[in-house]
Amino acid sequence: GLCYFKGQYHAFFQHNPHAPKWDTMHWGHAVSKDLIHWTETDIALYPDMEYENKGGCFSGSAIGKDGKLHLFYTSVSHRLGQTQSMAASTDGVHFDKYMGNPIIPRAPFVAEGGFTKDFRDPKVIEAFGRYYMVCGTCRDGVGQVLLYTSDDLIGWQYLGVAYASDRFGGTPECP
Repeated sequence: GLCYFKGQYHAFFQHNPHAPKWDTMHWGHAVSKDLIHWTETDIALYPDMEYENKGGCFSGSAIGKDGKLHLFYTSVSHRLGQTQSMAASTDGVHFDKYMGNPIIPRAPFVAEGGFTKDFRDPKVIEAFGRYYMVCGTCRDGVGQVLLYTSDDLIGWQYLGVAYASDRFGGTPECP
């Protein structure tokens, strides 16, 4: 996720602090005042909750609201699989995870008896006085981008499939 908050650009990225390979993911964090010179800061998100105990904290996005920087990310656990979670910060350095995580516990069709292990990479924007989120998933071999809306960044309502295609493989990454 890339965003502007309190006079700095913030770049967040999937990161393994233990080795240059895939493993339990964290969120790295770098800041810049000019988008040219960057300083890497402390890790923003650690996989330290039960809902992150399998794969960690996958990709997502960030957005400012009411003096807070909100991070939206895919949390991955043994029990729940891939879910969407949120953390927030008032200073852009220290992030507190939302006590009600995950904010979206599964793709909507899983509740209808469908199955997918892939449900990830939330991208959140503000438009027309509301917040919108897209997430990538796959259903019956067809890649889909799901659309959600919210008034407060916590309660999310599923609106439907924004895009679907089998032309590009399975789950769309970082829609």
